[in-house]
Amino acid sequence: MNGMECFENKFEKLKRAIEDAKDIRVLAHYDADGVSSAAIIFKVIKNKKLHISFIKDLSRDNIKKFLDEKKDFYIFLDMGSSLISFLENKVNGAVLDHHPPEKDSENIIHINPYFCGISGSRDACGSTLAYLFSLYLDENNYILYPIFLTGLIGDKQNLGGYSGLNKVLIEKLREKNINTKITLRIQGKNILESLLYSTEPFIEGYTGKPDVLSSYLKSINIDPQSNFDSLEEEKKIKITSWIALQLIKRRVERDIIESIVVENFDYNGFNVFFLSDLVDACARQEKQGLALAYLAGDKSREQEVLQAFIDHKKVLIEEIYEAIRNKKDMQNLQYFYVSEDSMAGAVSGTLMMYYLDREKVTVALHEKDGEVRVSGRATRHLVSKGVNLGKSMGECAESLGGFGGGHDIAAGANIPKEKVSEFLNCLDLKLGEMINDTKIASKV
Repeated sequence: MNGMECFENKFEKLKRAIEDAKDIRVLAHYDADGVSSAAIIFKVIKNKKLHISFIKDLSRDNIKKFLDEKKDFYIFLDMGSSLISFLENKVNGAVLDHHPPEKDSENIIHINPYFCGISGSRDACGSTLAYLFSLYLDENNYILYPIFLTGLIGDKQNLGGYSGLNKVLIEKLREKNINTKITLRIQGKNILESLLYSTEPFIEGYTGKPDVLSSYLKSINIDPQSNFDSLEEEKKIKITSWIALQLIKRRVERDIIESIVVENFDYNGFNVFFLSDLVDACARQEKQGLALAYLAGDKSREQEVLQAFIDHKKVLIEEIYEAIRNKKDMQNLQYFYVSEDSMAGAVSGTLMMYYLDREKVTVALHEKDGEVRVSGRATRHLVSKGVNLGKSMGECAESLGGFGGGHDIAAGANIPKEKVSEFLNCLDLKLGEMINDTKIASKV
């Protein structure tokens, strides 16, 4: 599968539409994949008035506010496929999205991997599509690969190894003889900081505990201030094996454990996995503009970005430990509240991978302004048993006056706060039906 052929028709339409437009409005999803997609589009669209905004609230009322601006052309990135019926007669534009599509339309340029038989949950993300479009415009745009990889990693599509269209594009990078290096997934200015702020992997009792970590490192004769890549091979193996052992004790899935060692594509000596973490940290603090500027090449913002990373990790780690203390169990799901909306997906995803019961879906909730935002995460194992979070969460939310959707493995919803118990009961029931073909479920 080359990938390009299936998209060529719509890429050509998008290219011509951009050429014809004077004033372009880009609306991108607020996360690392959305920011990376926007950065690629920003780099390849020349000589146009370009306005970029990042969207968390995908409600029609919120989207309509942007449509009322009446720009010449709209580009939706990492979002929009669930809104085609709403958008198709209201806007001259394009959607580049990897989420399950509502439908296709003749009235909007709708670019989605599902139309090409490619999984948007595993094999292509928003950044994949933006990067592929950049290559369609000019093969020399392959140099934007660090931004593509930043979005891919941010969307967790590297876990278990690259596949599908992502793999095709990465194999093409290998043909360019770009330098790669095998290294540890965690990154920081030294090994202590790397482990201290590590949430991928999250190591209970060590992550966020500087004294414990420093004591352990000294006990195995490793200077906490040393850099991992500068360590002797024996010490690298010792650290890597210790991390793997901690994860094995938590019965973490094999492909997740294997992902602690990564192949890094070199970018001016920079680790693309750390770059993805930096962008994700900015995105979760509503500093997408900072991340966009940095990805676009503004190195003067580097210290701001690094500080945003540390600030984010401190809060995230606190939220993770709080969730561990307060989580509640139902038959087919486990749930907890987070104090910050932006942390819901990160906390649920981290705990799903590294700590909680992986035979149950993990759900994080955050209450704000009379509604509750819900973030759900499953595992590939649960998906193989029939779980589809996008479908189940969407149906339950809509039946209670809310809205929701997403992928089979990760999804979100917004519901009225008085409907939380009903939503959880509905979701637990639907998950039970999907997994066991039974209507047995617990009650809140």
